[in-house]
Amino acid sequence: MSGNRALVVKGLKASYGSIQAIRGVDLKVVAGSVVAVVGRNGAGKSTLLNTICGVMKSDEGSVHFGDDDLSGKSAQKVTRSGVALVPEGRRIIAPLTVRENLNLSKAARRKSDRDMETWVFELFPILKDRSKQYAGSLSGGEQQMLAIGRALMTHPELIVLDEPSMGLAPFVVDKVYESLISINNSGISVLLVEQDAILASSVADYMFLLQQGEVAAQGTPDDLNKNDFISTGYFS
Repeated sequence: MSGNRALVVKGLKASYGSIQAIRGVDLKVVAGSVVAVVGRNGAGKSTLLNTICGVMKSDEGSVHFGDDDLSGKSAQKVTRSGVALVPEGRRIIAPLTVRENLNLSKAARRKSDRDMETWVFELFPILKDRSKQYAGSLSGGEQQMLAIGRALMTHPELIVLDEPSMGLAPFVVDKVYESLISINNSGISVLLVEQDAILASSVADYMFLLQQGEVAAQGTPDDLNKNDFISTGYFS
């Protein structure tokens, strides 16, 4: 399950419509680490993740995962390279059951000896209880768990999450973040975007603060706290 490949992003530029949302971002996710990208709405956080994961095309720059050059690759090829995206808004398929949603990811899965469905149900027991239930009838928190589970079904080395706490009750956010710690402890690297810098700092080893499409600051949570970026809610 565990890998030793780092994600390295260099000089990444990407446009959203006529606006250049990402303006030369450098970013690295060391293998086995949790890295958070935080910033205000409109900072370019989602564009950054979508470009890394092949959902959007870059204007310039490169994305490498170990020796794999992901620059310009389709989202499906990025997933098969070991990078799985949990998109903003979850994007589960409402008319399908929980188990059918999970099984859809098998087409993109990589080789592994681990029974991922069993592990997903261990991480999120409620999904096992709801396995025959239509995904559209789940609560928002359950849908977020399903979206994470669906990404895990691809056997990733790196899981990328866009605003996983959005719209969730605090106790559900706690459960989701507990799962991220368990996922990381299993050897899977984590890259997440959050608007709430304080929440992100609770799990991150390293953080990038994005402002107007550029990295305004970076460092460990302790480093950024010393400069009051996190404690003052600068990016909230």
